[in-house]
Amino acid sequence: MVSVVAGKLEGVSLRKARVAAGLTQEELAEVIGCQHATISRWEQAEEILSPRYQVMLMNFIEMTMAGIEESA
Repeated sequence: MVSVVAGKLEGVSLRKARVAAGLTQEELAEVIGCQHATISRWEQAEEILSPRYQVMLMNFIEMTMAGIEESA
């Protein structure tokens, strides 16, 4: 399960989930409606996620991780 602590995703790496889903930063940004530079800043822990994007990314990561577990 993914949780948010102090505005950061805990328990899974956003980059790992994005790569596992086969998406570039640009593609993930398009999916959730932000700039690709924002994805980069989140992955580098240079920017704290807003609550709006926390929910979107938690859903994305949970779906991605479920897909990985099913294919294993």
